[in-house]
Amino acid sequence: MHGIVGYELYDWIRANYGDRVLLQILSTASTKPIAFVVMMSYDDEDFFAFIAGAADVVKKPAPALLHEFGRHIAPQLVKAHKDIIPDHWRALDVIEHTERTIHSVVRRKDAGATPPRIRAERRNGEVRVIYDSPRRICQFGKGLIEGIGLHYKQPLTVQEPSCMHQGSPYCEFVVAEASGA
Repeated sequence: MHGIVGYELYDWIRANYGDRVLLQILSTASTKPIAFVVMMSYDDEDFFAFIAGAADVVKKPAPALLHEFGRHIAPQLVKAHKDIIPDHWRALDVIEHTERTIHSVVRRKDAGATPPRIRAERRNGEVRVIYDSPRRICQFGKGLIEGIGLHYKQPLTVQEPSCMHQGSPYCEFVVAEASGA
């Protein structure tokens, strides 16, 4: 997992649940406390152990936490990549071109970075996203998509007709601007 994700995760927990909860998670989760450096990569097992510990401490399912965290971190990720995101792009443009524009650059800059490989296709005002990462954190991805819409002040609808957690080989998101947006 990339360091910016871990750094923002700690910050999000602290902001939403407080320092005491963050310390409780770090002391009870089966992970070691890490001071995340934004531009480094870390073992996925630490991220997943932290999420499992957080879910236990805050009494919320891990997928719900991942979804909320995705919504939170999306604007920070957009800002972190503002130099490669054209100014005229809107939310659906960012989602459609994430793989080619952002993920490919992240992989070039950090050989240890492993963002998911996603496929996206725009058709009839919608973007169809195929996510098939071995991390299987589709709810984080769904939260990211919604957070990108919020960042651009364009509420989005996200339907998930297929999901790896329901036996599909990949997750599919169909993303569109919310009606009336």
